Amino acid sequence: MTTINRSTSITSPMSNMNWKAYRDQVDLNLSRSIQQHTTQSTLQDAIRYSSLNGGKRIRPLLCYAAANDFDLNSTSIDTIAVAVECIHAFSLIHDDLPAMDNDDWRRNQPSCHKQFPEYTAILAGNALQSIAFSSIAQCPVTPLDVQMQCIRILSYCTGAQGLLLGQNYDLSPPNTCDQQTIDRLKTAKLFEACLTMSYTCHTNPCPTVQQGLSRFAESFGLAFQRQDDAMDQEDNLTATQAFSDAYHYLDDLGLNPNNSQLYQLTQYTQARQS
Repeated sequence: MTTINRSTSITSPMSNMNWKAYRDQVDLNLSRSIQQHTTQSTLQDAIRYSSLNGGKRIRPLLCYAAANDFDLNSTSIDTIAVAVECIHAFSLIHDDLPAMDNDDWRRNQPSCHKQFPEYTAILAGNALQSIAFSSIAQCPVTPLDVQMQCIRILSYCTGAQGLLLGQNYDLSPPNTCDQQTIDRLKTAKLFEACLTMSYTCHTNPCPTVQQGLSRFAESFGLAFQRQDDAMDQEDNLTATQAFSDAYHYLDDLGLNPNNSQLYQLTQYTQARQS
């Protein structure tokens, strides 16, 4: 894994250029991880096509922001950032499939199942999920107990009690589940995984901080999704309130808005989404 020099950004606000540097770092590490865990084939082409074709990289950025705010092991964070982006890419491939949302376009290019055979798209999503867990399990600098905690968190947040359950509710008949629960499961749970996995790398983790990060992640995720899907004034108001809640939880964690990168990433995300 390639690690960016964070010595200057730990105590100063991230600029837009810093965000780009982190995104470039994620893309480089993600490309190397795909190369390491796959064999040259059409399947690898589909994996690369779907995971290295742009995107905000908000989930990995959350990992790096937490690392800066809580002085976490940077090499382990590199691995966690790759893992969460693999899960995100997997979820998008499957979300676009004809049996689900049936979307032909993703990030201004044909969806994976339109660019490749549908079976290849399904397998590419499955492979990305596998790469996420393999990356964590094989990280040589992450202690075994931290690896196990990260695997437990990621499997819970993205499995049948988290992201996948949210997707199931989203595809179910109307009124099966309220929209906030769908957003909390389908979107916010992966944000929760980003932060709680990252915080497990702390040398002396505090349960209260872990809980605070989970609460922040839920509000951040709800704000992100509602503003991303905003259809009317009510959605915008809901997003604004959720962002306000997110700032409140960061205040509860004792983070200073002037040098907290989680705080500044929230501001950055809110501005980009507006």
